[in-house]
Amino acid sequence: MKKHYRVKKKKNVKKIYFSFSLIYKFIFIFFLFLMAFFILFYKKRRNTNNNYVYKSSWEKERLIVHALGKINTTIYSNTLEALKYWYFEKNMRLMEADFHLTSDNHVVLTHDFSILGRIPTLEEFKKYRLNGYLTRISFEDLVIFMEQHNDLYIITDTKFDDIYHIQIEFDEMIEILSRHKNVNERFIIEIYNENMYFFLKEKKYPFKNFMFTMYKRWFNRNYTDLENIFYFCAKNKIKGIIMYSYLFNSRINTLSKKYSIPVYLHTENNLDRISKFLENVRGIFSDEVDKSTLDAYLLNSTKI
Repeated sequence: MKKHYRVKKKKNVKKIYFSFSLIYKFIFIFFLFLMAFFILFYKKRRNTNNNYVYKSSWEKERLIVHALGKINTTIYSNTLEALKYWYFEKNMRLMEADFHLTSDNHVVLTHDFSILGRIPTLEEFKKYRLNGYLTRISFEDLVIFMEQHNDLYIITDTKFDDIYHIQIEFDEMIEILSRHKNVNERFIIEIYNENMYFFLKEKKYPFKNFMFTMYKRWFNRNYTDLENIFYFCAKNKIKGIIMYSYLFNSRINTLSKKYSIPVYLHTENNLDRISKFLENVRGIFSDEVDKSTLDAYLLNSTKI
């Protein structure tokens, strides 16, 4: 009887050991599966250069067409022909455009009015052909084009950094946008300083995407001040910082990673420089380089 009891006890111990072994194996396999899932999930959603999560389609673009792109030999044209060429022929969907106010307070696309020698009315501006053949367009012309082509995103360079002109400009833009559907969310607004951002938010203009451009802000080249700008962008969920390419260095790259704020550089047209910059920054503004040209260059570079 005693011998029989001992045999039975050993069998129970083996069963218990076997049960616990299965449980531990199941937990271990489940843990590995969970880890693999999170690694793959974040790998798809995160940029390799920093921890920023790119949610919108425009944020995934690495090249931005500068001033609606080069048309023939002309840069900074901001014209209808340039817009159509880079949209239809070059298949680019993220562009930057320059905006100004006419003398009768209408928003038009132009880098400046220097070629005219004065600030024209809207009618005068629309009549003038750049280089004799390029069509000048108003903000409303651009909005109509965007309404017809719902995958185009525009980064604005509205030029003014004083509240008086900012309000005139944006009031006109909002009035036009109110007459057109599903366009305002595809504008990415460049801000020039913190006060401009606070003013736009206070006025409750219906824009969701902002970028902080540095060409009117970071004059002192003080890195403590620059870190404050990165902190401001992170706190207010601003989508990126734009700066001249010659300013970019390892210290700025470190700040970009620390605050998870992507950096965009302007203006570069050299493929070798663009490819090197894109190892550390999110995007490049270019007058003449499109995605297919860059992809072909990168492919050829890997073969060498």
